[in-house]
Amino acid sequence: CGWDVEPGYIVRYKLEGDSISTKIVPSSINAEVNIYPNPFDHQISFNFSNIYASEQAILRIYDLHGRLLVEEKINNIQTLTWNGTDMNGMDVPPGMYIYKVDNGLAIAGKILKIK
Repeated sequence: CGWDVEPGYIVRYKLEGDSISTKIVPSSINAEVNIYPNPFDHQISFNFSNIYASEQAILRIYDLHGRLLVEEKINNIQTLTWNGTDMNGMDVPPGMYIYKVDNGLAIAGKILKIK
């Protein structure tokens, strides 16, 4: 018994009770998030390519204290624009922020809001 997995793909296992579900998904090596402009002042765009969404793909933005500011589903979206506000619609202050794209695997990076 063996696996026939093409290069660039990974095997994911999910344990549920007494059973195991298996999926072959594209490797995150090819997944990309391009961000522009960075630094930004009023808004910043996230351009997603090769984000495989076996589950809900989500973009989250955190401040440096780890507080969640934004959470947006990105399934089937190529570009998402953030206007520099939190979930309550309040402008976030200038500073460094962390973004994380999670689709079962994770891509993370830094963005900088300037005046």
